[in-house]
Amino acid sequence: MCGLRDILVEKKDQAAYEARVIDRLQRFFDAVLVHADPALFPLSETFARVADIPVPVRYTGYVAPRRAPDRTRRAVRRELGVADDAAMIVVSAGGGRVGSAVPQAVLAACREQPRLSRAAVRIFAGPYAPDAAYAAMERAASALPDARVARFAPGFVDIVAAADLSVSLGGYNTVMDLLSAGTRALVAPFDQNREQRLRAARLRERGLLGLLDPSDLAPAALAGRLLAALDSPPPSFPSAIDLTGAQTTARFLTHQRRGPGA
Repeated sequence: MCGLRDILVEKKDQAAYEARVIDRLQRFFDAVLVHADPALFPLSETFARVADIPVPVRYTGYVAPRRAPDRTRRAVRRELGVADDAAMIVVSAGGGRVGSAVPQAVLAACREQPRLSRAAVRIFAGPYAPDAAYAAMERAASALPDARVARFAPGFVDIVAAADLSVSLGGYNTVMDLLSAGTRALVAPFDQNREQRLRAARLRERGLLGLLDPSDLAPAALAGRLLAALDSPPPSFPSAIDLTGAQTTARFLTHQRRGPGA
């Protein structure tokens, strides 16, 4: 089985790449599982030769985390040392190898504006954040009364759900947390390839998040975006987006193992 995300990154020679994919699928694979909802992103948007794929293509829905029923907003905030009535901003940079500029920009923006400086800012730098970048975030956080930095936290979707605003990159896993949590969000796509910007732009079109460009990360500009996001109503996340990819994939693989007559 070949499992794919919703968006394939571009290649220098796209035609040669797609020809190679078709050949390898023919020789080695029984099915392609696309972990996406075709109503949001059909595979054909980033792979032109979908019609030539020689094995079945199945959309599973997005693979998104489930919120823990016992980790309520109040319980999560208590874990993080955040008062029930405090404005809570969660900032994350995915795995952390890239994207440290986003937490740094949020910390600088919070220092710019009195209301933001009083917010509870919880930064998750990522398990692979370089030590120097992590130390710089800690120094910047120390200038605010209630800002803390960690590398990672289990059950991150519950933390996002307990926040008033999420600021992050736009990777697949982070966006799935946002969709599951239903929290206000600003996303700064990592632009080394098209994946994150395409995803974030499509979700912005549906009113599900705000998009940050590099120019928006200047402290004064970002402070304005943060305040506007905090004052906006929470997005209405449509149930029509299929987030059952994990369960659907498991059922498909179980059925394939048992055989068509099972």
